[in-house]
Amino acid sequence: TPAAMLERLRALALADRDVLEKGTRAFISFLRGYKEHKCRFIFRFQALDVGAIARAFGLVKFPKVTELRGQAVDFEPLDVDTSTVAFADPAREKQRQRRLRETSAKRAAEREQRAEDREKREKKARKEEAKPTKRKRTHKGIRARLMEDWDDLALEERLARRVRQGKMTQAEMNAELRGHGGDGDESDFSDDAGSDAGASVASDAHAAEMAELDAALEAANAADAAGRGSGEDGS
Repeated sequence: TPAAMLERLRALALADRDVLEKGTRAFISFLRGYKEHKCRFIFRFQALDVGAIARAFGLVKFPKVTELRGQAVDFEPLDVDTSTVAFADPAREKQRQRRLRETSAKRAAEREQRAEDREKREKKARKEEAKPTKRKRTHKGIRARLMEDWDDLALEERLARRVRQGKMTQAEMNAELRGHGGDGDESDFSDDAGSDAGASVASDAHAAEMAELDAALEAANAADAAGRGSGEDGS
C-alpha cells in the first residue's frame, strides 16, 4: 500500500543520511524541472499535488523551496530532528561531525562579535546622548553663578549711589552688604569726609566688573545656543 511504502522509504532515510539527502535533492530537482518544462500548458505547476510528490520521494521533512514560498502544501512531516540522522558510512559521518563542530564554532564567534559590536555602538550612543546634557548643565551652572555676581554688583552700585547722594553712610552700606552676604568691609571705605570719593571709586570699579559680567553672560548664552544647535543637528 502507499502508506506502507512511505513508511518503508522513511525508515531507509532515517537509517542513512545519504538516502535522506538524496531523496531531498531529487524532490527539489523534480519540482524545478517540472516548473521549467517547455510544455507548460500540459505540465501545469500550479495544478501539481506537491504533498503527494513529497510522500512519493519518502521525505521525512518538507524542505524549503523558493518556488513554493507562501504556498500551502498538504504534507505531514515526521517529528524527528534530521540533524541527528547519521551517515551509514563511518568516514562520511566523521567528516560531517567535524564540519558541524566547525560551523558551530564559527557561528558562536560571529554571535560574540555581533554582541561586542552592538555593545560598542550602544556605549557610543549613550556617550553621545550624554554630551549635550552635560554641556547644557555646565552652561546653566556658569550662567547662574554669573547672574549671582551680577546681582551682587548691582546691589553694591545702588548702595554706592545712595552714599554719593548722601542718603546713607559708608558704614550703613557695608552693613547692608554684609547682611546680603556680600563682601562689604568697613576698612575699605571709612565713614568720613572721603566717603564720597571712596564711593565714586567703588562705583567705577563696579561698573567695570558689571561690564565684564555682561560679556561673560553673553558668552555663556552663545555657548548654550551653540550646544542646543549641535544637539538638534545630531538628532
